[in-house]
Amino acid sequence: MTVAREIMRTDIICVQPETPVILAGKIMKDARVGSLVVLDYDHSVVGMLSQADLMKLFTQKNRGEEDFLVVDIMTEGVITADENDDIGEITSSLIKNHFRQLPVVSNGKCVGVISRGELLRDAFGLN
Repeated sequence: MTVAREIMRTDIICVQPETPVILAGKIMKDARVGSLVVLDYDHSVVGMLSQADLMKLFTQKNRGEEDFLVVDIMTEGVITADENDDIGEITSSLIKNHFRQLPVVSNGKCVGVISRGELLRDAFGLN
């Protein structure tokens, strides 16, 4: 049985809730990722910022994008995986929820990220 900690990425690309959205967008562009984990100062997961969340800016009429913070548009109530979760459970969660990645936690702190890519590399023995 393979568990999350065995295949997760530990190079977490993240931001804090108080990060300006304009900076978060630049981080996503430069890192070539479609979402960022939003971590509090204690490394607990407080949200995710996705490209879909950034699209919310187009519906806001009263402020410019430079006025927004990540906390204003991030998705809260994020589903996470525990580092000891079986990859079968994680795969089911990704499929059921139409997610591309899940933050992986240990004792309430984010320790990694597991994506469809890691699952597929593990399943097919790719490196």
